[in-house]
Amino acid sequence: MPSRTHSSRRANLLNHLAQPENSGLVVTKLSDIRWLTGFTGSSACVVVFDGDVTLFTDGRYTEQSSLECPDISVMTAAENILLEAVQMMVETSAETLKYQSDDLTTGRLTSLLEALPNVSFLPSEDHFQALRAVKSSTELDAIKEALSITETVFEEVRHMIRPGISENALAAEIDFRQRKLGAEKSAFETIVAFGSNTALPHARPGDARLSTSAPILIDFGCVVRGYCSDMTRMLHIGAPSKEFLRAYGSVSSALEAVSASAQCGMTGKELDTLARGRLANDGLAEHFTHSLGHGVGLDIHEWPALSRRGSTPLPEGCVVTFEPGVYLRGAFGIRLENMMVLHQTNAELLNTLSTELIIL
Repeated sequence: MPSRTHSSRRANLLNHLAQPENSGLVVTKLSDIRWLTGFTGSSACVVVFDGDVTLFTDGRYTEQSSLECPDISVMTAAENILLEAVQMMVETSAETLKYQSDDLTTGRLTSLLEALPNVSFLPSEDHFQALRAVKSSTELDAIKEALSITETVFEEVRHMIRPGISENALAAEIDFRQRKLGAEKSAFETIVAFGSNTALPHARPGDARLSTSAPILIDFGCVVRGYCSDMTRMLHIGAPSKEFLRAYGSVSSALEAVSASAQCGMTGKELDTLARGRLANDGLAEHFTHSLGHGVGLDIHEWPALSRRGSTPLPEGCVVTFEPGVYLRGAFGIRLENMMVLHQTNAELLNTLSTELIIL
């Protein structure tokens, strides 16, 4: 991304922080660091102090950081990146330092407390989630490209599915083909489930082989320029049962209802409740055992959460998943998932592939 994008992000963060005098912020979460600076390495921290942002990394990334972050101060630590970053702030009068409590481990925090006993360390509120939720056109382009690869691969592998193929083999084929089409990596461990394994919401592919009559659940995504895609589709080999078709229709109806009603300003709880209400009409709400969806960006799961606890109004321009599901233990599971962008009066569908059941 152009450095001016990261410059404006840093300005927004500084305005959002309103830090008191002699107080600094230590950023250790790598996706927040990438969003703020453009740095894509695996070892870094950022310090925000006295209106300035400084990236600390190690010697492996000296050249890379200078290329990716040309408009901010970059320091190369000799040994302990985090400790040296904090010591720099203390040497320039920082007395209180806030840290990302959802990322910094107890062990690393204990080391800081022991090394700097006169400094107050306090957990910071999450300053990034609301800022990162609203996607720029550049971010949207990356997400759309990632989703395009995911959809292309689905169309390719659906023609490979036949009795005898294993969950592992199909998952490996999906991962390989996404990389072959330009993805940096899979966005998460690809889920391929056959038969009763589809009733496990986060089933892991194994040695199970496809029979001549069974449901097939595929949930996968990839990463392009750091940004993730996420999609779930259902297939069925052989004729589905009436119970399966009835449940499929209910899940599909829940997805349609939420997609038609969603817009920014609503809460995640409202959308989650809407989906559950539609499933309740068919007596299936108790079998919807996870939340409706989540934000997607540099992380596969970002704020906002579309769940019973999601009470904050959803911002315009956020990218979320809608993924209602029904899971009948020992029988089958059904989940349909699309990616959406929320606008003032509607939700824009990013997917191009239908959620209609594919019968092989």
